[in-house]
Amino acid sequence: MPNWVYNEVEIAAPLTEVQAYLFETDDPESTTGGKTHYFNLRQLFPERFEAGDERGLQAWDYDWMLEYLGSKWNPRIDCIAEVEGDTHLGFDTAWSAPNALLERLHALTGWKIVNRHDEESPDYDAVFTCEDGRSSDERLPGTSTCSNCEDRCSSDDMDEDYGECPICVKGRDNYLVTIEPDGAAIINTGESGSADLHGDVVLGVFSARSERQAMLLSSNEIPAAAKEGWDWYNDPEGFGLRAYKLASTDEEEEG
Repeated sequence: MPNWVYNEVEIAAPLTEVQAYLFETDDPESTTGGKTHYFNLRQLFPERFEAGDERGLQAWDYDWMLEYLGSKWNPRIDCIAEVEGDTHLGFDTAWSAPNALLERLHALTGWKIVNRHDEESPDYDAVFTCEDGRSSDERLPGTSTCSNCEDRCSSDDMDEDYGECPICVKGRDNYLVTIEPDGAAIINTGESGSADLHGDVVLGVFSARSERQAMLLSSNEIPAAAKEGWDWYNDPEGFGLRAYKLASTDEEEEG
């Protein structure tokens, strides 16, 4: 499997013009007949790709793609939007950014193009810019995608346990989760003194955004055999799980 490079491309041109250099086709991953887009390599490199080979599969060559696209495959474009007259594209590429392809697009159109993309080192991101016939690279502190809101933030600020940005981490609370013996079965956690005052088994304290999320997180502590026959995911309370929000400490509130 390749290492995927995430690319956020901003093109100083309206989407109606940029679409001339994109190719729409059936999405092989869609079960509802959806469409997806790729760069139109026939439009970008007519000297190599013939009509009908807009995606570049028939004339594909590994060395040629690396030299003229910057990546081994024509990327599938997952996100297309127009914001204040500029076109924004979001997509992944294998191993490296397709900056050579973007240079070609700039050479043909004169549009300013900026690609903010991952680098091999997680400590850095890169910004590739094409403007006025020239291209440049800039290295910035690395960013990562939040597992909750999907926004990008500094990798140094990302929560290591949950992969979340600082804003999403602040939305979490600590919950004590127990399981009632009469709800599903007495679960042996393998730890002494694991029963609370009500006789329930304490599964632990879990950081979550809601009681339900805390209960679902705690289910990892329950043996699979004990969950068989129970709709524990859709009805965790019916399974016997209970979550109790814990009060924040003074130190946490000050932070």
